[in-house]
Amino acid sequence: MAAPADLVNDLIALIPEDGSRISNDEIRAALEREAGEAISEEQLKELKSQVVALGAAEGVKGPGGGLRAPGVEPPPRAAAAATGPRR
Repeated sequence: MAAPADLVNDLIALIPEDGSRISNDEIRAALEREAGEAISEEQLKELKSQVVALGAAEGVKGPGGGLRAPGVEPPPRAAAAATGPRR
């Protein structure tokens, strides 16, 4: 596996600056491409913890988890399309 410090730096570079999140699956896929091998769930958690401890990201709770830039509001969600006339 690539050096953990290198993967931490790679992970920091992946964090969107607009406040949107990068999911755990997206993080894992990108880091596996960089490392050239599989990243275990434990390794992923450790790398994410290090990035959060450095203050470079905030953890995202909920489905898919992930990380986002600290102190940046996420972009507004697109409004759902109306399915029919209101009555």
